[in-house]
Amino acid sequence: MDSLATILEKNKTLKDVVRSVEKGVKEQFIYGLTRSSKAIYIFALYKFLKRPLVVLVQNLTEAQKLFFSLNCFFSKDDILLFALDELFVEELTYFDPMYVERLRVRSSLVEGFKGVLILTCSSLKKSFLPLQSYKENILLLEEGKEVLSLQQKLENIGYKFKDLV
Repeated sequence: MDSLATILEKNKTLKDVVRSVEKGVKEQFIYGLTRSSKAIYIFALYKFLKRPLVVLVQNLTEAQKLFFSLNCFFSKDDILLFALDELFVEELTYFDPMYVERLRVRSSLVEGFKGVLILTCSSLKKSFLPLQSYKENILLLEEGKEVLSLQQKLENIGYKFKDLV
């Protein structure tokens, strides 16, 4: 895959985008590419810029298709899909994989994610808990670790510790 990125290094449009980002232009609008071309282009940009990327797509369907196309180039830990689907069906199900993915995205951002994040337009319309607040209030449970800090955090937010009856 790296050889593919090297071939794309000669592409004028890609060079222009890389130069613009290096000069401090944060937003780049790229259009007219097929889905597989988008995936290759994003992979090449990531390789050349060596920095996290945020990719904004029109809707959930496009986000999911791009996510699966990018899986050919990135490991699971290097690409995240944060999509809020416009349908209310997620509210009707007990287990929502998109909800699980959104939690994974937020946790990854707290941990300093450095890969490619795919967002839908609808996800930009929502307000969320600021990342710092999320970071301060996250409860991370790990097998074999002491849960004393968990008890303290729960007591800080109003829960009371009681002995078993």
